[in-house]
Amino acid sequence: MIEPKRVLRALAEHWTLLEPLCERFDAGTLSLIELRHQLAAQLPEGTPTDITALLDQWIRLDILVPVAKSPNRFELNAQIHDFLAYLRREHRLGLCLEIEAYLRHLERLAGHIQDAFEIRDGQDLARQLRLLDMRVRDVLKKLANDEQALIGVADRAKTSDRQIPLRQRYAEVLATWDEYVEPMIQLVAADGAFEQGVYRVEQVLMKLLGEQQRLGQLVDDDLLLRTHARILEMQSTAQLTLRHARELLLPLREEARRHNAVTRGAALALSAIRKKGL
Repeated sequence: MIEPKRVLRALAEHWTLLEPLCERFDAGTLSLIELRHQLAAQLPEGTPTDITALLDQWIRLDILVPVAKSPNRFELNAQIHDFLAYLRREHRLGLCLEIEAYLRHLERLAGHIQDAFEIRDGQDLARQLRLLDMRVRDVLKKLANDEQALIGVADRAKTSDRQIPLRQRYAEVLATWDEYVEPMIQLVAADGAFEQGVYRVEQVLMKLLGEQQRLGQLVDDDLLLRTHARILEMQSTAQLTLRHARELLLPLREEARRHNAVTRGAALALSAIRKKGL
């Protein structure tokens, strides 16, 4: 079993080596030879034996893990990668489908909560409520991450080299709109899956509060009220994230579309002139 203290100590000790590797691993896996070359460049005074010992240590601690069916290629342990990304304050835009998947899980947990109450199992009821609260916090963290990632998309579009054609500079904006913002608009709409799912979970919690007053407490009402408040926070945060996404990206998207329309118009005019032989 890996000792957390040893892993944390290794991460702290080798931070300057691991941080650049994160970017390399973002692009894919690395072979043992590529890892050795990378470390040799970062440790000009290190011997091959030193590098081998370092890699062996990372592999023993599960910082580096072999790729399935490719034992000579390695990747960062997914949990380590996420932890390092957090420390580096990286924000990667996830998929809108991830939020929908979380929502489905919340609805399943709400069903388990209802079942536990019906059979008067207070211990399981409290456990399911804690799980629900944890998942809601996961959604809140994802939404916060997504908002920072959206800010990054807008900033990159605005600060890119002006010599690069606008269509290329705004390619990420257009892709983000199509792949994240547009699905999010549908998801968070009043009749969308998110709002409907939140409503169903909320109804279970409110019904539980009423039933506890009638049949007697199985869990503290404060636990139910806190969980309910967290659900409402998730709902409002999703709406705010969407609003900020539109405020950030819609002007850039419209600018790109206007530019594309002008470019197409100019191309058509030029084509017509050429056909006339002018």
